[in-house]
This record gives sequence, structure tokens and C-alpha cells, in this order.
Amino acid sequence: TIFGESAGGVSVCALLASPRARGLFHRAIIQSGNCRRSLGGLTTASGNQEAGYVQGERIVGALGCAAAADRRACLRAQPWPQLIEVLQPTVGFGRSGENFGLLLDQFTLTQTPGLAMEAGTVAPVPLIVGVNADEYTTLLAPESRPPTVAAYEALVRSSFPTIAPLVLAQYPASAYPAPWYAWADLLDDLNFACPARLAAERHRRNGHLAWRFIYTHVFANATAPLGAFHGAELSFLFGPPAGFTASEVALSASIQRYWTRFATTGDPSGVGDPEWPARTPTLDVGLELSAARIGRLDDYRRSQCEFWARFVAL
Repeated sequence: TIFGESAGGVSVCALLASPRARGLFHRAIIQSGNCRRSLGGLTTASGNQEAGYVQGERIVGALGCAAAADRRACLRAQPWPQLIEVLQPTVGFGRSGENFGLLLDQFTLTQTPGLAMEAGTVAPVPLIVGVNADEYTTLLAPESRPPTVAAYEALVRSSFPTIAPLVLAQYPASAYPAPWYAWADLLDDLNFACPARLAAERHRRNGHLAWRFIYTHVFANATAPLGAFHGAELSFLFGPPAGFTASEVALSASIQRYWTRFATTGDPSGVGDPEWPARTPTLDVGLELSAARIGRLDDYRRSQCEFWARFVAL
């Protein structure tokens, strides 16, 4: 069983799509990661990911290997501290440096993971895919949080100029404790909740087993205003750490049992925990994970996802 969270979840979906990884794993879990529909290639750019050969030439030059008789030998001879110092690799979040991402190279990846999931050409293995309820509360840098209603509405108008009134009606600032929460909720749906919903639906529709989870637990501490933030479930999966309440310790034990049963049998449900129903071809059923409640949750964010499906390829 392979599983990953955030960028790790993106990597899991890439491995599902890669013909080079076929048969090397038997089950997969995607936590707060999505299946990318568009990727750059060796000669083409996509979003903030430039063409692979363009980036490669810059890196070869920065490491002093451009004029080497054997470029590969020169690159392989570089000590890792030198690589980090010169390249400053980054996963984003506003830092400068080299951004490394998936590339559609027609070898490791012959189809983008999102399109492979839609077409049913991913590995035909049982899949768990899930999200946290408030992913973007920690992913939005403070300077990216609109401080006023006017700033939020201006941001929506600039980001979605042709459908701004509809977006504002779907995510009115008045429905949130502060305007930036509306923006975070919008991004949650667009980048996490709705792609996860579709991944499970498509995998099941193509004849493979799929389960959904929605982590909703909110810690009773200084992080409470952040809700069920990005990565929060990891404390339970690998914990419980010191300071957990009795109910949080119990949630941690349940999550660990679900994950290990899935790895062992291909089905996360079992004795001692609430049943985790599998996604059906027609019903979007999932499992809510919280210290207050572990139980079935149907049609999570359905209306919001149906809204975005009218305008965006998810």
C-alpha cells in the first residue's frame, strides 16, 4: 500500500497513472492531494512549471557542468550540500528557488494523472481518497488573506471575471466569521474537496473500489480558528502525541486501524470501528473522521462541486 499527504497525495496519484509503477503496489491512499489534469512536458510549460529541458539547462549551468565533456558525470559528482546551496529547491509558498514538479515525459508519465483517472487507465487497485475540511486556512499566507469584504469581492472579481457574481452568491462573505475564510473555503472546494470527490467517483465508475474520508476534527487549542487544517490528520495517523485527549487518542487508534486493515485486506472496515461504506457507482458516500464523531457522511460539498463543474474542468 502506498499513501501520501499533500504533495505526497499528488505523488500517489502520479504513481497510479504511471505505467512504470504498474504492479508494484496493491492499494493506494490519497490524503489532501489531487490528480493533476495538466502538466508541463520536456519541451512545454504549464502554470509555474517550466519545460523540463529549459529548467535542466539552467541547472546544468548553475552547477558548472554546461561545458563538461560528460554532463551526467559532472552532475552526479556534485555533493548534496552544493546542490541544495546552488539550486535552493522549493515547494512554493512564496519562496524563491527551483520548483520541481511532475512532467509529462511520455516515459514515466504518458498521460496526466487527472485524465488517466477520468479515463480509467490508472492502476486498478482499491483506493482511499480524502480531504480535511479546512485545508486552506494554513495554506494561505497572511498577505494572501483578504482583510475586508471589499478586498475579498475584488479578489473574486479579478480571479473569476466572467462568473464573479455567481461565485460571490455561492460564497458570500456574510456567511463567514471573516472575509478571508470565504476565500479559503472557495479554494478548498476548487483544489481539494471537489477533485477528491471526482477521483473517487471516477475510480468507482471505472470498475474499481473506492472509499472517501472527510477529516473534520478541530483541536481545542490555539489552532481552533484554523479548523480542520491541512495536515492535521497526520498527528492521528502517526500519533497519538502527548497531550491528546482520551477521545483524540481513540480517534487516532481508529484511523490507524482503518489504514492498516485497508493495507491488509483491501477494505478499511472491520470489527471495533464504525463501518466505512465504499463509494457506489451512484452514491457519494464517505466517512467523517473526528474525535466527536466517526460516521457516514453523504454528498460532502455536493452543491459547491456541482457549481464548479459548470465552469471548471476538475
